[in-house]
Amino acid sequence: MGKKGEEEKKQINYDNEFKGYEEIDEEINYAEDQLYEVETSRFYKRRLLNEEEFSLFKKIEPIIKNINENYRLFSQVSLGEIIGSTTYSAYIAINTKRIDFVVFDMNQNTPKKKRIILAIEYQGTGHQQGNAHIRDKIKKTAIAKAKIDFLEIFSNDDEIAITNKIRKKLKIKAMSLSD
Repeated sequence: MGKKGEEEKKQINYDNEFKGYEEIDEEINYAEDQLYEVETSRFYKRRLLNEEEFSLFKKIEPIIKNINENYRLFSQVSLGEIIGSTTYSAYIAINTKRIDFVVFDMNQNTPKKKRIILAIEYQGTGHQQGNAHIRDKIKKTAIAKAKIDFLEIFSNDDEIAITNKIRKKLKIKAMSLSD
């Protein structure tokens, strides 16, 4: 059986996710290789969001807070931080993927597994490059299987459309032009 088949057989122990699956020697060598690369390379600051995403963030954030004062908007969230898998290779496939925005319920009385309210992916003007459609399919599939509501916002959506999409996903009465 090949390496991929062996990885797929590995099941997660939810109490101690992935512990014991890595070969310690390989892990140490890999960590040492990473440390060497970091120590011998130059780094620079990057922006967290591009201009379109930042503009959308500024539109979504007040919408979310208006719906529920306990809701917070997070950006560029790693799927591996909000979704687990029973299969190691599936987890690895999603761990490096980012969702543009996640709505999180800060209310301490909300059960931990229900605090992720909504995942939002922005389909901006530059989004259809390379294999973006495959990456998007991976994200959508994993998010759906984790039972997290998913919303796509497109570059041609105006503020009312964005508000109504969010309200609909959160099962709140939609706004009209007179609101």
